[in-house]
Amino acid sequence: MHTELRAAIDLGIHDERVTVSDHIAYFWETEEEFCEAVGFLKVGLRGKDHCVVFGHPTANTKVLAALQADGFDATHLQTVGRLTVLGGKPSGTDMLADIGAAFQTA
Repeated sequence: MHTELRAAIDLGIHDERVTVSDHIAYFWETEEEFCEAVGFLKVGLRGKDHCVVFGHPTANTKVLAALQADGFDATHLQTVGRLTVLGGKPSGTDMLADIGAAFQTA
């Protein structure tokens, strides 16, 4: 049996760690839990990652506010190309195309 060792990285939520290709879901009920869920973006932005936020405007605003509350300047991060914020689209195909284009640009 062939086993492949994959390096674990911080998820940014509590002390959780993940590896490449892990599938993750985080269900939140409170505002505190919502802010915790943004932790994975904070890990990426503290490093050198390009992060993409996508969703409806109210959700995106909440994500950016959570980043701001933890000392991140979302406007500056967007200006320097470290953060992309995408709104919704009329179809899933259009949304996936926008997300794909954002990652290609990064």
